[in-house]
Amino acid sequence: MLKRFRERSGIAIEEIIGQNRLAYSLSSHLDFYDLEGWPENEVCPGSLLTFYDLQDGSVYKPLAQKEDVICGKPHFFEKHYYFLTADRQKKEVTLYRYHPEEALQAIRVFPMKEVELYNLQIMGEGIHVVSQNGSTFQCYDPESFSFAIDPHDTAVFISEGKVYLERWIEEGWDEENNCATADYRFYHKIITRDFKGNTLSEELGYLYQSHDGTWWIG
Repeated sequence: MLKRFRERSGIAIEEIIGQNRLAYSLSSHLDFYDLEGWPENEVCPGSLLTFYDLQDGSVYKPLAQKEDVICGKPHFFEKHYYFLTADRQKKEVTLYRYHPEEALQAIRVFPMKEVELYNLQIMGEGIHVVSQNGSTFQCYDPESFSFAIDPHDTAVFISEGKVYLERWIEEGWDEENNCATADYRFYHKIITRDFKGNTLSEELGYLYQSHDGTWWIG
């Protein structure tokens, strides 16, 4: 049976891991860091975050689309949906908590000058507002800490005082001829670090999050 949401926009709808009630869409592919390079004499169209109820087809828009305001993808935790917005005019980044049966709540506001917009996102068990730019991992909330990372590292998960990073490793590449050799190998390692940046462990593997929110190392 084919079902239809009460409003349709033709924009791709994506799942929100960890729950099975709502899906979401973003009206554009703009990222937070696009605001930094946007010409000052031009208005950024912004983006609209929409939630879709998979139970009854309802459509929810917690915030109206506004010029110069970019929305990030939602993160589910303990029966609520959290998302970030970056406002170029107010020069603020706001963390919101949302549920269709409750009023939208702004629970933290960050001055934009104090936040790295590149790869700004919500991550981990609970709500951790973080960014990473290829050389530094930074957490802003619920506590502030940062440490240097390898250019091949990407932080993926935070849990119980640990940050889990994936490191991609390429072996057997012929740089002179720009091609793979017979011994070529590409794989990932998981690097576990504490909030001070100390390496706690390294192991072969790749981090995968299943639909129910459970994390696996494969």
